[in-house]
Parts: sequence; structure tokens; C-alpha cells
Amino acid sequence: IGAAIFGKNYKIETVVLSTGERFVALHEGVVDILIRTTTHTMERDIYQIDTGVGFTFSTPYLYDGLMFGGIPPYDACADKRLTTGECSGLKICVRDATTHLDILSELLPGSSIVPIQGILEIGLLGGECNAIAGESSEIGSDIVKMAGYNGPYEVGTSVLSKEPLAMVTRDGDSEWSDFVNWVLGSMLYAEQQGITKRAASTLNQTNVFGPKYADMFINAIGAVGNYGETYRHHLEGSFPRQGLNLLNTGNTGLMYSHPFGSIERKGPGPAEGGLINKIIGRGSLRCGISRRNGFGEYDGSEWSGLDADYCRALSASVFAGGQNKVDFIEVSDTDYIEDLFTGKLDVMSGVYRRIQPDVEGLGTASGKSVSFSVPYFFEGSLGVSRALATRQNDGHWSAFVYWVVSCTFYAEEKGITKSRQNQMPIVESFGSEFARMFRDAILSVGNYGEMYSRNIEDVIPRNGRNMLNFDPVGPQHFSLPIY
Repeated sequence: IGAAIFGKNYKIETVVLSTGERFVALHEGVVDILIRTTTHTMERDIYQIDTGVGFTFSTPYLYDGLMFGGIPPYDACADKRLTTGECSGLKICVRDATTHLDILSELLPGSSIVPIQGILEIGLLGGECNAIAGESSEIGSDIVKMAGYNGPYEVGTSVLSKEPLAMVTRDGDSEWSDFVNWVLGSMLYAEQQGITKRAASTLNQTNVFGPKYADMFINAIGAVGNYGETYRHHLEGSFPRQGLNLLNTGNTGLMYSHPFGSIERKGPGPAEGGLINKIIGRGSLRCGISRRNGFGEYDGSEWSGLDADYCRALSASVFAGGQNKVDFIEVSDTDYIEDLFTGKLDVMSGVYRRIQPDVEGLGTASGKSVSFSVPYFFEGSLGVSRALATRQNDGHWSAFVYWVVSCTFYAEEKGITKSRQNQMPIVESFGSEFARMFRDAILSVGNYGEMYSRNIEDVIPRNGRNMLNFDPVGPQHFSLPIY
């Protein structure tokens, strides 16, 4: 990121923060960006409890999961969640103010959990604990030895959680957040294209952030290499690259939900004057749609298709089950941005995720740039994906849309169908008014598999990237076109 901003003579100031300090430091401007093994969750996206605000997360740069390590037999005790008999002395050190602590608090008695700040291995060295809980990339035997612990130690086999680790920026500065995200995108793109650090100069210039940053991708790859090179340099020895951290080549699924976090914590509700309140006040959702077989089909009286279903899922989430409070507005999927900003549309369905509409307009008088939901359809092998688009200057609404789409993947992963929608979690992040938003979405259209089967299966049989990435997991890194 530093090289993308400053060029070859880049400057970086690192600030060491504890888990409890990190979000407050970012919110208060002590740091510009948080790159500290931070998991992307809905809770943090909408309403992070220490700061009372939401944050912007990049595409994950690393996928990990919560595991246990410890002094035998306590590694096995933790793995099996046993706290009696020979396991009665189990003490697990876990970092305070993390999703890991939240997870352990649901699985084990508080007497077996030791929240700490700083390095986990200090607990082993000082005798405060006989086991530790952390991401697999940070509790390996080699890492524990490097921290100074040389006693008996084993790593368990259970993976307790999803931990998509992302870079975090403050809400309200879309240009900076996009800049960060597309630098990561350039590293994935370079790996996909086989462009190494030595060949960085073969990358094209870009004008999306203006002429000052025409060489941003060239400079970023020239400084650290592509994603694969960076991974080999820093992690391969202790955390071999496999599974989710490989580059997806199109043969396996990419439908993968991110964790929700503690969404039972009540958030402040929609912002005054924001688009959610305007939609509720109007009594209908304005959803843009284009005609495409299986996605947007009109029979003269009603719209159907995958795009139409996502419009209805949004309507149901906003209007407490009112899936038909949608005004479908036919718009070209390449000519919709102006309509989002004039208010003709609240959301546009089925658009290609590209760098230009994401970035162009930032820092200009128009400011007309868009946010994309998680992709819900992948086409071919060229990195083309379709998603919902919202205007970028209303982060609360964009987040609402993002997580409604994501919940359809979660429902399929968990086997929650339309008829079993009450198994979806209650959501308080947007306030109690939207507590059933996930349940109402699934009740209206079903999970992703049901939606796909009903709308697209006869047109484009489901395979490749449109499958779930779940049990077992495969490559999840995906390169979007950066030009």
C-alpha cells in the first residue's frame, strides 16, 4: 500500500496495538489502516461495540480458523471441550476483545478461559494457562518455540470458526478504502497472470485513481511481489498455503459466507436521513433490473429470476416480510449509476463487479461511485461476477444489502431452507426493527441453492464457482479484473 501511494521510496509507520486498542485507535485516527489479523464480521461492519460505529473491510487477505494448542493432554481436552477428570485443570489463554473470546465463551465455562492482552505464548511461559486458542497461523509449534516456549506442545485438529482476515479502514472515506482494496486486488491479479516482482513493470498503468497514481499497481507488485510470492516469503514455513488461501481457478465453489459476529448486540438503528429510512417512509423498494434469461424475466405482469429474487429478499428484510413491496424498474445493467444517485433506484441487481464504477467519481464533484454486494453469480473463467450495487455514499444501506445477500449463502451452508427459516439468527445490529431480517429474507425466497434451482438451473446448470465453498473447503481467493 505504501509503495502504491509513494512509489519506490515509500514510507510506513507501524503502530503496535493490542486487540482491545485496535478499533479505538483506528476510529480516533491514530492509524490509517488496521492490518492486525482482524476478522471481517457483520457486527464490526455495522456497529463495533468499543467505538459505537461500523468500519469498512477489504476483501480478505488470509483465511484462517480458531484452533487449540497446548501442553498434552490439555490440547486434546480443549479440542473435545472437556473440563472434568484429567481435564479439570484446563486453562485456555485467548486474546481479549476478539471473536475468539466470544466463541470460547459459548463453548466452555468461564473458569477455563483466561483472557489476555498481547502474545498468547506468554500465558504458557508464565504458567497462567496450559492451552492457547488462536488462528492456526499463529499457534503452530514453530511459532510457539520462536516465542520462547520449549516445553511439550501439540496442536489440536478441530477448527472452530471461520476467520476471514481483512484490512480495516474507517467508514466515510471511500476513496481510501477502495485504494487499499484494489492494491490487494492487484496482488491477486498479478498472481493469476503469472506476473512476479521482477516482472512488475509489465503491468499496465491505471487511471482510476488519477494520474498521480498511474503506476500504483506496478509499484505495489514491484515492492513485495504478487500474492503468492508474499505468502511464500512470510507464511509458508509456519502455515503452508492450502485450502481457502489458494487462488480459485474456476473449478470449485466460491459461495462462502463470512461470520456474523455478536449480532445479538443491539445497534443504533438506521441513520436519520439515510436511505433505509427513506425506503420505509416511501413504502417500497426501488430495484433496478435488466432482462436476462434466468435472472430477470418479465411476463407482462410480474418479474421473476435470480435478480428479481434478491430484490424481493431485500424488500422482505426491510419491510418485515413484505417481499412484494418492490417497484421493479427496468434499467440497463451498464447504465444505472446515475439512477442510483437521482433516487430513481435504491439498488441495482445483476451488475458486473468492476473497478471503474467502484472507484470513478471518488474525489470529484460528482462523487458517483458504487458499492457492490458479495457476488452471487460467476460467469465463465475470466473473473466476471454479478452482484447488487448501491451508491457508495450510504454505507449503512450498502452493508444492509451486502449481508442480506450473504445470508442466503449461510442458509444453504447450514441446510436452512425456506420452510425452516426460523433457524436463521436474530439480528439486532440494525436495531430491533430488523431483528428478523435474515429470517424474512429466507422465508421470502429460500436459500441460495433454492434460488438457483428455481431460476437458473435449467438455463445454466450449477457448477464451478457458483457452488458452495463448504465442507470440504477449496480455494477462495479470486482475482477481479483491475483494468
